[in-house]
Amino acid sequence: MPESRLMNFIRNFLGLNRYESEATAFMRDFLAQHPEEVASQRKGRGIWWDKDARQRTEPTLPKTAPKSGGAEYTFRA
Repeated sequence: MPESRLMNFIRNFLGLNRYESEATAFMRDFLAQHPEEVASQRKGRGIWWDKDARQRTEPTLPKTAPKSGGAEYTFRA
């Protein structure tokens, strides 16, 4: 998200340099050159995450309790 003009002014006025990793710079430049990827990200987020509570389903409960392996007492002291 771009910073506000006020924050840019304060950073420049105080001489604060902001570190940016190579990976962050690459992603920022890549997304600026490929705006269709941003739209694809939003679409994917809408599919998986942005859902109303009524659209979500309750998890199914197991029909039987988990069974033990049966080898709990095989060792001897």
